[in-house]
Amino acid sequence: MTGKGFGVPLAAALASPLPFLLFYRQFARLFWFGDEFPLLDEIDTRPFIHWLWQPFVENILPFFKLIWGGLLLQGCGSYLTMLELGWLIHAVNVALLATAMRRSGFQVLAVAFCATIFAWSATQIETVTWSVQISSELATMFFLLAWVALPSPGREFSLGRCLALLLFSLGSAWSFSRGLLTGPVAAVTLWTQGLGASPRSRVLASALALAPAVATSWLMMRLAPADAAHLGALRHHLGEAAAFALCYLGANPAVPWYFSSGQGNIFAISAAIPLAAGAIKLGILAAGWKLARPEQRRFLLPILLLDFGYALLLGLGRWNDRWPYAMSSRYQYTSLLCSLPFAAIVIERGAALLWHSSRAPAVALASLTVLAASFNLWAWSRVLPAWTDWRGRANRQLLLHDHPVPLGAQVQGVPGFPDRRAEQLTLRFRLR
Repeated sequence: MTGKGFGVPLAAALASPLPFLLFYRQFARLFWFGDEFPLLDEIDTRPFIHWLWQPFVENILPFFKLIWGGLLLQGCGSYLTMLELGWLIHAVNVALLATAMRRSGFQVLAVAFCATIFAWSATQIETVTWSVQISSELATMFFLLAWVALPSPGREFSLGRCLALLLFSLGSAWSFSRGLLTGPVAAVTLWTQGLGASPRSRVLASALALAPAVATSWLMMRLAPADAAHLGALRHHLGEAAAFALCYLGANPAVPWYFSSGQGNIFAISAAIPLAAGAIKLGILAAGWKLARPEQRRFLLPILLLDFGYALLLGLGRWNDRWPYAMSSRYQYTSLLCSLPFAAIVIERGAALLWHSSRAPAVALASLTVLAASFNLWAWSRVLPAWTDWRGRANRQLLLHDHPVPLGAQVQGVPGFPDRRAEQLTLRFRLR
């Protein structure tokens, strides 16, 4: 990549931690929460190498556990350090999104629009404030790296690209359960877009991309039989699965973004709102695809496949949750990544058609970027106080200041987890 081409992703990466820096003192109030305590309990009671391969719910996460557990065992009981790692990975993902868009022929302002909202959106608060969600960030990073590893149309797959595709698919599958999508999406992309100079090279590259997903799926079924039984019951709950998947696909990211200032409750809205948002999103996806240039579709296709695949897996895995949970903040990361480039194309081309001016697309994108950036930073200031009380102050008070832990007290985020065990883990790993 040329120096000019490298500059946009670098600027996007450097700007992405701005919410974390602006509200650093509030982020510093967060504390170990929810699923982190079972992970701490497991790593304390099992040999590290065995723990790496132990399933966590339905997930086989050796790569995520290696990073998360390795940092923990190096004496890092600081939750702020874990968050800094998460924001660092997030910055890499923002840079990779900018890189992918620039390589696909998107203009600088379109890249700035997408990167700014993806980097700063408060809707994804759970992803960037909970260390467990580093797994999701890692899977996204490897997905984007896998796209970068694909060759241009007509160019042959080199051995290096083939091995990179294998490693990135493996890293994604071993970081997060929905990271299993990286290999299949890469395989479909390289066949539908004619990547590689010969069918033989495509077969080899496809096999290498798919192998980690197939092997990891087999491990999940073998090592997590309870979740295999959950899937077995799916045939009796197809309606619930479809509702969850369609709500994720249609309502995100627009409806949560609308409520991201903390006003209103997405769990209390009418089903008509996700349906209306879904119809609008479908129109944006169709218009974005039609208006896109061929080189832009090289990136639009894989993110479209990722979004639909993500919805399918959520429906399969979360059908027992009510459909409004599909708008949870933990699901916004992928939805934003997959939706914003389509929106940028529609804004860019729509402005040119409406105002018949060569400057109209640039003015529209620049104006919307400034408005969206300002709204997102304001939204962080609105949602963080209550969020840090729930996920920071309560557990800090219980585990760091109340000695002994009062009888009947409950560790936040993990119902039923023994409070005495949480206190032991706090001392064992010097959590702070």
